[in-house]
Amino acid sequence: MKRLLSKIPLICLLLSGLIFQTAGAENLPDTCTNQSPYTGNSLTDNDAVCLSGKNPHYLSLYNSNASSIAITTNHGSGNLSIYARQGEWPKLDGSDYLSTKSGNSECIIINYPSKGWLNITVNGNYSNASLVVDFNSNQCRQTADNTNTNTNTNTNTNTNTNTNMADLEIEFVPGTAFVASISHMDIETEEVKKHGRFGVNGKWQETLPIGTQVLVRVDGFFQNHCYYFNMKQAGSGRIAFWGGANHSKYSISGNIVDKSSIIRKRIGWFSSCKQPEAVCYNIDSDRVSGTDIRTCGYPFESAHILVYPVHFADKRLDWPDIEGDLRKVKEYYRKQSYGRFNVTWEIKPETYISERTADIDWTRWGELNKEIVSNSGVSYPQPGGNKLILFIRPFLGPGLGWNSTGGGKVMRIFDGHKGPGVIAHEMGHAMGLRHANSIETGKPSNQNAIEIDSGTVIDDRDPWAIGCAGWKGCNDYLVEYGSPDTMMGGGAHGLEEYNLIYKSFYKNWIDKNNDVPLITRSGTYRIYSFDHAVKGQGHIGLRLKSGNGKYTYWLEYRTRGRNFEDNSKSGVLVNVEGYFEKEKDPEFWKTTTYMLDMTPGSVSYGLDTRDAALMIGKTYRDYWGKFRITPLRKGGQSNSGYAWIEIKVEILK
Repeated sequence: MKRLLSKIPLICLLLSGLIFQTAGAENLPDTCTNQSPYTGNSLTDNDAVCLSGKNPHYLSLYNSNASSIAITTNHGSGNLSIYARQGEWPKLDGSDYLSTKSGNSECIIINYPSKGWLNITVNGNYSNASLVVDFNSNQCRQTADNTNTNTNTNTNTNTNTNTNMADLEIEFVPGTAFVASISHMDIETEEVKKHGRFGVNGKWQETLPIGTQVLVRVDGFFQNHCYYFNMKQAGSGRIAFWGGANHSKYSISGNIVDKSSIIRKRIGWFSSCKQPEAVCYNIDSDRVSGTDIRTCGYPFESAHILVYPVHFADKRLDWPDIEGDLRKVKEYYRKQSYGRFNVTWEIKPETYISERTADIDWTRWGELNKEIVSNSGVSYPQPGGNKLILFIRPFLGPGLGWNSTGGGKVMRIFDGHKGPGVIAHEMGHAMGLRHANSIETGKPSNQNAIEIDSGTVIDDRDPWAIGCAGWKGCNDYLVEYGSPDTMMGGGAHGLEEYNLIYKSFYKNWIDKNNDVPLITRSGTYRIYSFDHAVKGQGHIGLRLKSGNGKYTYWLEYRTRGRNFEDNSKSGVLVNVEGYFEKEKDPEFWKTTTYMLDMTPGSVSYGLDTRDAALMIGKTYRDYWGKFRITPLRKGGQSNSGYAWIEIKVEILK
């Protein structure tokens, strides 16, 4: 599960993480007194170099079997910072190993490094600094200002104050008569990190993001035991193991481990444990913590857009008021989130491409994207944290320019689509959402039928597999963009409302337990219009589980919007969560929404779903017989957040 939030740093802040030298560590020489500044990029173990002025300076060296790596800088003047990452260039947003003290004295220690390239970035305004990398060392070099003293403000001793991180210690105490291996999944890269094998008196410590799953595999006779422990909240905890190879035992102290979800599985001696995976946990009532977009949703309460204007030899960008459009996007997301989401931006210098638009294909456009962003000092295509990349450009031709796109933290919009609505829509994609689609309910014998059921539509068939997906597949069985007054559907240009399911994708926009409760008892329930930037007067939606347990129906009430017919003000809209969740791309949320058209075939022009609401007096029945719902009456202040509708819910089984 890649990208659990932009990567939460896996810096080891305890004894197994960032540790500073103790008395007896070797001194770091002031190499600039007898060396010229190093201008290359390759380093050698234990060979100090002089660095001066090059910013940023990219360095790397290969690790074949080191058990730990220490990186030390000191001497000179100014203020530098160092960043490190295994296998890729580190990000400068705090999501990788880093040391950022004031001055030039910095230290990073990486325990249990992976085999392969270690990449280091030195950044800042500095001169005449020394740097050295020491393999198989768990102490940084001594310098005048750090001997026997831990002065790095990024470290702590035994308490982690980061609310997204958990400090875990696993110890194999006396009485352990087996060998065990420990691993966990890096929730940023989806790479399984292996930490070696441990026996009696062995100890492992690490600082991990909430949502990480740790695997301890105990090697037994004729069978192995796999233990999975999920990190559920910030704090510190300890797991102690002991016992025999086939009778291993453990105890847990601290509150960071989700004890209710611990799995112990016995497997054959030659079998492998299932790889650990990332897990989301509820904090602040129902929102998840973690950084996996596909599983946990968008983890930030803001987005910072890096705008790259691009011109070509034969065409100039025509977007004179990008600042004004971005201000409208900012206000739109403020209202959508009920004041809980902020949008900021930074417009980069204009780029002039000497090539003609007719000569640009997808491959060349991708190369230019990477070059433009990399030249600005930003990582592409993952800028880190809450940053999103936006290219604005002229039309490039039918093969490239008919549509604007977004996804994986990157947006590409051509100036024929200029406007705040398209930016807001592509932002939704860049942050991890697919389109808001629609599907037909079972067609009643006539349009005046009182009861509508989902027939053979909301059942166990995959519409994509049977060819019913698209604009007009299988008599509009499934229509992409089919939710006409929804931002991620057909309502982008009008800056229309997100549906409630997609609002739940974002952190703290809604509280599902209070705003959209799950209904398990029959009764009459009132919900208020949610599309006026206010909430708190009562429930703004309801949720109901399908009879097969796979899907969740979300009921919502809208009283504004230009594309829905007036019946939306006298009925409820129903969206389905969980319907064929087959998302493969880790940059997108697992859920795609499908709005049910309660009046299939009623509109012969344009989108048939413009009158999709379940009207007052009409009844919808779950295909599996779990419930019936009937809107009864409406009231309150019309066309406002205080307008309401009452719905009769009958739980049938």
